[in-house]
Amino acid sequence: MLKSNLKPFYIFLLTFILVSFIRSPQSNRPLSYHHEFCTAVALRVMDIWWENGITEYNFAPVMTYGAEANKFINNHATGSMQMVDEEGNYYYISHPPLAYYMPYILFNIFQSPPNVFGLQFFQWIIHLLCGILIFYMAKLLIRKVKLPEYAEMFGIVCFLIYMLNPATLWFQGNVYMSDTLVQLFFISSLFLWWNMLTDKPFISQKLAFPLFLVSGFLGGLTSWLSYLLVAGLLLHAVFFTEKKQKMVISSVLFGVAHLLSIGITFYLYSRINGSEAVIAEWFQRFGQRGVSGNSFLNIFSHLKVAVVNYGVNFFAIIVFIIASAFLAYPTIKNFKHKKVFIKLLLSTLLPVLLIHLILPNYVGHDFTTIYLAPFLAFLAGALWLILYIKFKNNPQAFYLGSVIALLFSVMNFYVINLPGELSIKGKEYKTYQQNGNFIARFKEQDAVFFIEQSPANPQLVYYAKRNVRYVESPADAQKFLEERNYDRGLLFLYDKNGLIYRFEEIQR
Repeated sequence: MLKSNLKPFYIFLLTFILVSFIRSPQSNRPLSYHHEFCTAVALRVMDIWWENGITEYNFAPVMTYGAEANKFINNHATGSMQMVDEEGNYYYISHPPLAYYMPYILFNIFQSPPNVFGLQFFQWIIHLLCGILIFYMAKLLIRKVKLPEYAEMFGIVCFLIYMLNPATLWFQGNVYMSDTLVQLFFISSLFLWWNMLTDKPFISQKLAFPLFLVSGFLGGLTSWLSYLLVAGLLLHAVFFTEKKQKMVISSVLFGVAHLLSIGITFYLYSRINGSEAVIAEWFQRFGQRGVSGNSFLNIFSHLKVAVVNYGVNFFAIIVFIIASAFLAYPTIKNFKHKKVFIKLLLSTLLPVLLIHLILPNYVGHDFTTIYLAPFLAFLAGALWLILYIKFKNNPQAFYLGSVIALLFSVMNFYVINLPGELSIKGKEYKTYQQNGNFIARFKEQDAVFFIEQSPANPQLVYYAKRNVRYVESPADAQKFLEERNYDRGLLFLYDKNGLIYRFEEIQR
């Protein structure tokens, strides 16, 4: 019995080792493309906290390094230009702060300065935890449709599909930000929601409900997907659950937990430059990402980008779903519990649909594709199980086909994120690190650093360990020195290959 209970954990461990091996060509390499700027932003915040102390900045995500010559330089921190304190430190408040706190606490526990591989490994653990929750959600789902004898198998298949697809392999591996950490609380909240809906839960209802509220509170301290989950679960409770009154109350209290989260976040960020500055920044960000202004007018073009992103990142899974649905259609048509399955599965889909409608520009970033991964894992897993039952007289061929499908998914990951030194677009992965290291050679703390031709991206700033102001000409650099009463600066210049190769000294 004990050996049987441990079987899934052996699979979790072996899969984690396999996934780590798959990721190894891309792990701990220079931060470069495909949204690794997110990782650079998170590391910069933690770097500055590590250097000067988190209390120095009132626990807010600061983006300005400590030396005086770094002040009043907005390197991808604020869109409204209002999130700056009286000392000239800029802050990034597009999301609540928990995604910075969690790895920063671990770096302190292990007495290790924030670093690329440490943050990637933390993200790998989050990915594994999400996969384990998917396993247990799958078992709850199969209990609901009265097929308990297949619970273990279905759970393992859904776990593997979730763990071994290009979207989660990359965006829960190399890319780290609030947008990716929130996936853990998104899935844990859904797991606890399903747990409260079933008659045979894994966790007692007395414990599941407070855990559900805690998960919501933590999700609300992480990113905006969790707030859309509130609306999604309320819709699910009203239209798709049997325990309507209980689940509506649960979803409302889940929303109250989020109000507490946003209240704490607003208080922390208001200490930077006042509450009006926070409101202005959030409205600016929503105007850019949400259903207002140009974002609303271009909603269909944004959705087109999102569809392409899903096709690229889930190509193997989508092909499998289409082919399997065709083969399994007669069985699906006659399956008497399919309405129960669909109603439960909708809880994973509704928040994703809402984020597409409310933040259409935001979902153009393909890291948001991971939000659909739980739904696709359960759908593909269910079709796999139907085909398994249908073709179980020839299991060897069926298992071989399943392995080939997973291998195809992994190959899809490598096509998108090429191993080696060059990206799929032929760009060197080490370019940002080289440019940042060139700047980092100069230790002048009294000189403002400038860059011409193109703004300094987050990866370059992270490796330079300095804020670098973009200017259009030496005259612009000189003007900034005069405005801020600095005596001198260094202007860094790119060559035709995009590498910084020399500098000019600028005097006030």
